Amino acid sequence: MTKTSIAALAVATAGATILCFPVRANAGAWDKLVSLGAKICADQDEDGAVLAADGSIDVARSAFRTAKCEVPDGWVIAESGISPWQKRLFDGNGKMLAKIFYKPTGGCGSIHVFLTDDDPMAAPDVLPVFTQERRQPVPTVCDGVRTFKLAKRINEGGRERLVSLGVNFTGAGDYQYNEVVVPAGWQFSDTANPMVKRLSDASGTPVAQLFFRPTGGTPSVHVFLTEDEVRSAQ
Repeated sequence: MTKTSIAALAVATAGATILCFPVRANAGAWDKLVSLGAKICADQDEDGAVLAADGSIDVARSAFRTAKCEVPDGWVIAESGISPWQKRLFDGNGKMLAKIFYKPTGGCGSIHVFLTDDDPMAAPDVLPVFTQERRQPVPTVCDGVRTFKLAKRINEGGRERLVSLGVNFTGAGDYQYNEVVVPAGWQFSDTANPMVKRLSDASGTPVAQLFFRPTGGTPSVHVFLTEDEVRSAQ
C-alpha cells in the first residue's frame, strides 16, 4: 500500500516524541505504524513526505525520503549492534517493531515494519564479535533451571540425542527457537568463528555446535551423534 489516509496526519504536539523514518518501506508498513499510534506530521521538512492532491501522503513519490512522525511515548530508534547502517525501532515496552536500513554512500534507505510477530525479519539479532567481551569470552554455565533457546532447525537425530543426554524441551519458544533446560554444568561458549557457539556437557565434552547468521537468517544446531564428530570438535 502506498498511500496513508489524511487522518493519520497531525501537526506535531509540543513536547511530543518525533522520529524520522525512511518512506521506502515494505508493503503495509505505513498502515502498521499508524495502527500502532504513529502520526505522520503535516509540517514535514523540505525533503519530507509528499502530500498528493487528494490530501493523502504519497510514499511512492517519496521513496527515498524520510517522513517526520509523532510517535507514542517510549518509542526509540536504537543502534542494532550489527552495523552502523542498521537501526532498530522499539516501542515503550522494549518490543522491536521494525528494522531500519541506511546506505553508507547516502540515500535514506528503507524501513521494514513487522506486520506479524512471526515475520522472518523479526528474527533476533546476532551481534558481531568485535567487542572486548568476545575477545575474552566467558562461557555461560547452566544451572539446570534457567531456559535457553536452541534453534528449531537441527540435524536428523539431533533432538533425540539431546533428550537422551538430559536436555528438556519445554514446548515453549517461537517460530525459530525452542526453549530448553539443559543439565547443570553444561556450558555455552564462543569458538574461533564469530557465528558459531559450542554447547558442552559438564565434563567439557562437546555436545553440539550452534550456527548463526550475521544478517539474521535461520539459525541451526548440529548435534554430534558419533565419537568421531566429538573428537573432531575438540
